[in-house]
Amino acid sequence: MIQGIPVGLIFPDDEERQVVFAKVSEAFELVARYDSRSLSRFRRDVAGVLVVRTSGALAEWESAGRFVRLQLAYVKAPGTSALEIASSLVHEGAHACLHRLGIEYAEVQRVEGVCFRSQLAFLREVPGAEQLIANVKRQLMRDPGYWTDTAFKERQVAYLRELGFPGWSIVS
Repeated sequence: MIQGIPVGLIFPDDEERQVVFAKVSEAFELVARYDSRSLSRFRRDVAGVLVVRTSGALAEWESAGRFVRLQLAYVKAPGTSALEIASSLVHEGAHACLHRLGIEYAEVQRVEGVCFRSQLAFLREVPGAEQLIANVKRQLMRDPGYWTDTAFKERQVAYLRELGFPGWSIVS
């Protein structure tokens, strides 16, 4: 439990356990310090956080189980800061809140816009977050075609190929 939120890691080795829980704990501490409202919504709307080895995105909201999934490689990478993880948690927590309110993901660009603006609101409160703010602003400026179902599917197929899945096993 970190900040009252269950956090799980599947089959970790000792190093992974130490790095992941330290970074996720620090990330939640940042959210608590700079955006307590987001943390309260997260506690209400998210059943837990699961750090896994293979996830298409760095962070994802899984509405069926009401959990946030973080990619293990992203969390444990030396170049990933606790602030980046905190920003991802705020973004995915916004997805959870929208889901609770019954807002469907059908309008992807609009939903993602809300989630990225939640990240921006958080990051603007954190000293030294200028680079992450610029990154989120770039996400908000993406071409609308990026947010289509076809584009999502193409990125998923590319990711599976990158992981080494054989072509015959990928349904496109």
